[in-house]
Amino acid sequence: MAGHFVRHDLGVAPLVELASPRTKLVYLYLNIVEKATVEELHEALGIRYMELYSTLRVLRERDDIRNERNSYRYLGRNELGIDSVERPDRAQ
Repeated sequence: MAGHFVRHDLGVAPLVELASPRTKLVYLYLNIVEKATVEELHEALGIRYMELYSTLRVLRERDDIRNERNSYRYLGRNELGIDSVERPDRAQ
């Protein structure tokens, strides 16, 4: 179990500001996986492409994610000047 960590960003306060449950879901998913393509998001979350693009636009405008070539990357709190916290993975 030592050495296995899941990244947990304790900054869930932005979730309150997100009106759409779909946007919250994409935000949390990218928080966990850190980076995903639109196709990966579609397959993992079952959200239609048009809804995904709208959701990703909202998160980009809020500076929660960044579009990097063909994928979207979660901007960790440490990139925003806030430390993130790692906790041991309890799912093992």
